Order: sequence, then C-alpha cells, then structure tokens
Amino acid sequence: MKKSARQKKQIKKVKKNESINRFVYIKRVALLILAIGILSFNAVIKIDVKAENKTEAITVENLLRAHNEYRKEQGLPELHLNNLLNLSSQSKGQVMLDNNCWSHYCPPGKSPWDFFDNAQYNYVYAGENLAEGYYTIDTVMQAWINSKTHRDNIVKPEFTEIGFSILYGNYLNNSNNVLVVTHFGATSEGVAVKSAQNPILEITSPQNNFVSPTESLDISGTVSGLDKVNVYNNNQLKGAADISGGIFTYRIERLDQGNNSIWVDGTRDSTELNSSQINVVFNTVQEQSTTFELVSDSNSGLTMSVEDKNTINLIFIAALAILFIIDIILVSRTSAITSAKSFSHYHLGLFILLALIILVGGFAGQIQNGITI
Repeated sequence: MKKSARQKKQIKKVKKNESINRFVYIKRVALLILAIGILSFNAVIKIDVKAENKTEAITVENLLRAHNEYRKEQGLPELHLNNLLNLSSQSKGQVMLDNNCWSHYCPPGKSPWDFFDNAQYNYVYAGENLAEGYYTIDTVMQAWINSKTHRDNIVKPEFTEIGFSILYGNYLNNSNNVLVVTHFGATSEGVAVKSAQNPILEITSPQNNFVSPTESLDISGTVSGLDKVNVYNNNQLKGAADISGGIFTYRIERLDQGNNSIWVDGTRDSTELNSSQINVVFNTVQEQSTTFELVSDSNSGLTMSVEDKNTINLIFIAALAILFIIDIILVSRTSAITSAKSFSHYHLGLFILLALIILVGGFAGQIQNGITI
C-alpha cells in the first residue's frame, strides 16, 4: 500500500526530529565533558601564585630601588636606607601581626609615631605606608602610587630616609599573607651625619640555609655609613662588593662543595662592622632547582604558573563559549525544543554552568586583592 504524501511528510519530520535529538544529546555530552574537564583541571592543578622571579619579589632591595626610581622620575633626590627606620617598621609590622589589626593606629590607641620614638629615631618629618596581600614589587608600588596619600609620602621632598619591613604569616584570615610596612623620615642632622652615626650592614639575599642550584651565587644586602664592603666565604676573602643607593651586591663565581659560610664586613675611617653569617649549600649532583624564590610553597599536587593556567582556562572558556553560541543558533532554528519555557530553562542551565566554571577557576585562576592604607 502506498503511503500518502501526508504520511511521508510525517515520517520525514520524525526522522528529522530523531536526528536533531541525537545532535542535542551529543552536544549535551560534549558540554558536560568540557565542563568536567575545566573543573577537574582547576581542582587538580595548584597555582604557585607566590613563586615570583627575584626581580619581581617584594624585598628590601626592590622596595628601595622602586621608591628611588619613582622619585627620580619626579625630579627628587633618592632616599637613603636607615637602620632605625628598619627597626621601627619591623616593630610596627610585628605588632600588627600579633594583634591581627589593620590600621595606622594599631593596636587601637597606639600611635604610629610611637614606633619611631621607640627606635630612637629623632625625626623632624615622619610618614608611614602599609600594604597587605601583594606578592610582587610592581603591584604594591602601583597601589601606593595610585593612592594620593601614599604617593604624597613617596614624593615628599622633605623625606630623606626610609626603612622597610616585610612580614609573613597568618594575618587577616590569610594563612600565607604578606605585610609590608614602610617608614619615611628626616632628621635635623641630615642624611650623611645620620648614616655615619648609624652604620648598618646586613645580608638580605639569599636566606640562611639556601640551597644553590649553581656554583655561582649572587649576594646582596643593605649598607649604610660604610665606604667599602668585603665578601667572605669559608674564611676566604672573595672580593669587594659594589655599593649603590644603600645596597651592596656581589657574585661569588664558584661555591665550595657542601656548606658555604658567607658573611661580609665593612669599613669607614675607624668604623668596622661585620654582618651575621649565612649558610649556603651547593652540591654538583643535586637536581637543578627553579630560579624562583618561594614566598610560600604550595601543597602536594601538580603546579604551574598563573600565566600558563590562565591561558589554558581561557582556551577552555573560549571553547565552551563557541559551543554555547552554536547551541543557541542551531537549537533556536530547529524544533528540538518546542516549548519556549523549556528553551529558557535549558539555556539558563548553561549560563549557571558557565558561571560555576568561572567561579572555580575561570579566567583569572586566582585573584590577588592587596590592600593599602
């Protein structure tokens, strides 16, 4: 028996709907697989966000350099590092960590100028900048510069000296937080006299018990009131360090096998000063370690840089967006979803899925929110 034209049309429509339904099923599976892939990627891969290149890390050397570079751009003389301001900023930072408070008057009622007085810094001018939650020198400096009150301290022409402290710990509900305290000052004696009265010499990089991946090692630290700095390794004089802007630097070309006991001494007229010793370990058979300085290492699991993870996340999200657009075009032009209500619910679910993916990992991987006051 021959089928009528109407029956043929109905059969053709059924086959078409079956084909569309199969496409919708495949498309949904593809969306699910992609979503699971993104969520798994963000759950398994740990971002080592606090592993920064040494040139970008927040250190005393980088802070001093960044402040003086910005002042130079404004036509202002450079600031000189002062040990008494280092001490006052260190005391202020430690009190803030111990009391978990975030204020210039921390703990409540404690004036910031009390810390200058306790360090016996007889100031004519004094100022304080605070920041927490930043992990690179560029981000913290830009935050200060973008704030008028902080920038005013940085470019205040009356300031001639500066001191820093960088503290790490459980602070403001962040177990691996970074707190930076900067103290500015000027005394009636002037920079030259104050430096002579207050000589300082300290190795700030590398840290004690550092394991060197190569036989060469860069030494740096803070110096004030001294004309010459000599570098020693295992009781052998290696040479004189370069001094510039309150910072000394020196490269030891060849470390000894095993432990290296390193220290520096400095002289000026009749003044002599020795730094504390640091131990550096070097073994030729050791595996080559990363060239990054860890502020806080991550737990067990796979790791990659923030930039690499962001790139992969962006590719994932772009693929999901393309699939989403294709879905809207195809489904809206077919009768796969005939109900307007079902159509809305279907795409609302996709929007929620997309929001969840961005929340878990998404574009940024991890957002660093630093705060300054």
